[in-house]
Amino acid sequence: MSDAAGLPVIDTRRLSQLDSLGGEGVLGELVGLFRRELPGRLSGLRRGLSTGDRLAVERSAHTLRGSGGQLGLPRVQATAARLEESAATEPFAGLGAQAAVLEAEVQEALLALERRIAAVAEAAPVEAPSPAVEARPSAHVLVVEDEPHIGRFVEYVLGRAGFLVSRAATAAEALASVEQALPDAIVLDLALPDRSGNDVLREVRGARGLSVPVVVLTARASSPAAAEAVAAGANALCAKPIAPTTLLATLSRLGVVPGASGPSGAPSATRRAGSGEPADDALLREVAAGWEALEALQAVLTPDGEPAGWESTRRKVAEKLRRIRPGLEAAVWVASVDPAAATERAELPGVLGLALRQGRPILVEGEQKLAGIPRLEGELAGARSVFAVPFSTPSGLHGAVVAWRRDDARIDAGLSRLAASLAGQAAVLLENAHLVEAQRERERLEQEIAIGAGIQRALLVSEPPAGLRGLECATLWMPCREVGGDFLDFVSINGGRLDVALGDVMGKGVPAALLGAATKSHLLRSFAECGEYASPEALVQAAHDRLFAELVALERFVTLCFARFDPAAQQLRLVDAGHTRTLQLRQGRCTALAGENVPFGFREHEKYVARRLSTLPGDVYLFYSDGVTDCRDAAGVALGEDGLARWFEERAGLDPARLMADLENMLHERRPGCLEDDATAVCVRVGDPQ
Repeated sequence: MSDAAGLPVIDTRRLSQLDSLGGEGVLGELVGLFRRELPGRLSGLRRGLSTGDRLAVERSAHTLRGSGGQLGLPRVQATAARLEESAATEPFAGLGAQAAVLEAEVQEALLALERRIAAVAEAAPVEAPSPAVEARPSAHVLVVEDEPHIGRFVEYVLGRAGFLVSRAATAAEALASVEQALPDAIVLDLALPDRSGNDVLREVRGARGLSVPVVVLTARASSPAAAEAVAAGANALCAKPIAPTTLLATLSRLGVVPGASGPSGAPSATRRAGSGEPADDALLREVAAGWEALEALQAVLTPDGEPAGWESTRRKVAEKLRRIRPGLEAAVWVASVDPAAATERAELPGVLGLALRQGRPILVEGEQKLAGIPRLEGELAGARSVFAVPFSTPSGLHGAVVAWRRDDARIDAGLSRLAASLAGQAAVLLENAHLVEAQRERERLEQEIAIGAGIQRALLVSEPPAGLRGLECATLWMPCREVGGDFLDFVSINGGRLDVALGDVMGKGVPAALLGAATKSHLLRSFAECGEYASPEALVQAAHDRLFAELVALERFVTLCFARFDPAAQQLRLVDAGHTRTLQLRQGRCTALAGENVPFGFREHEKYVARRLSTLPGDVYLFYSDGVTDCRDAAGVALGEDGLARWFEERAGLDPARLMADLENMLHERRPGCLEDDATAVCVRVGDPQ
């Protein structure tokens, strides 16, 4: 089924929810994410079909169903759900046909999403301003951005808001456009193909002497290039990915609004240097050129070169504004450092709440009007005129720069524009101070996490017991983060029998580690309740029954391999709950031992069974998590079960400790640095039971 444009039908309600998060940028990132992840999920599906592994087919269909739900693709979601339900019983010929349909729908739907995103940026109509607004020409904004999709998106956002928009993709085009028709504002990217955005900024401010407001687009507000832009005369920074509301609020704060060709609706105040502007305009031009910004950045540095603290930065910015005019008082008030606290900010009283609610500079003159503002700030008692400029930053700071007078002197347009310019610089300085304090807090947390990782390792990974008769054992544990979701435990009875439990929790990091510790705890409780001589299948069944409801509520699952070695009886009993297949090395030849059960959290009434195998002296068994076989080399090729089996066969004759050391080296060589997933392994060699 397709719509009038020939595109597959997509759940428009879900698409609208995603669109509200930020438009083309967010949708594009989501599609890019699934473009990177879905090939692996589809290849897992094909691999399961080719090897006759029904569990792998069921797993892959489950993850693809989740992907369809996240992207709002109902046909993909429905087809994947049918495949998941029939994976256990349908003949493989039928499963292959369903998988082919699913793969085609995934590719078709992703292409359709990309076309819809492009259509949002290129073909969406621009709303015409109402007749009441058309009394004045719209402000003209020049967008300088070399990335076509970002440029189209910014143009669309500004055009829909009522601005006249022109675009330039290079520094040369931008400067030529400024020369031809002076804009009311410039939205400038720093990374341009011919020259940097800061070069353009210096040319506009210095050589051409223009005071046009400039909003710089940057991926990091704390980067050296962003600081250089502030010093060169940028009025404000706007973080990428670009949030439409933030960009429009930033332009409004600078006095550039739709339906007006200059700040506050007045004729454009942008002039060339030396054109006889008033003293206030000259001071404003100097600030915009970067001298005030550079001085402010230097002022908030302590003697040892470390950034000043949060409160110190606020005081120094306010003091800088107070020095501009005799009799002027000023303060920097912050309402929230939480980007999710919009409701709380909307209920704030006083001038600060009024400015944040309106999202633009406000001027209140006269004691009577000020008295009418609910719960006016105590600092403003006796003030006769107040000017407030709201600001927000990418990290979630929301506040206002407030200036007021207690005498009869008015806060004129020049002083208002100067305060608005300094507000943009104040936002940058406060953002930097906030980020510095946040970085210090992160360092403290990282130290605590490192300590916690040591504690977590003690909970998740046990060492092999000493004094084993007829068995040699060694382990490997490589979490992809400070803590991981793989867990490992051993239980030995009188040094003879050995139980090995190796599990893998879906997910990574602290949540997976906590669930892994809980699973291990339930296994130990099974020993306590069922007795040390209970069968492996009984112990696994008891742990599953306790955990199932919790796993369903958390939407997680756990794979587990439980092996019991009895050297005296020359027997191995193996319970495989959806885990990677155990490798057996006997007389130089490797065999994969498959189990019959699904992971914990898949089926409530799953009955776990044990496979009985005979062992011979010299047999070596390798238990491992999928982080080992999923480890990719520089070309992006996963090791896989076959690759691990070949590696195992090539090292026949090595003792378990040497095998684990070689495995760790091999994984590091394939993936230098951090692994993509936790990698855990246990190697057991059977010896003479005597």
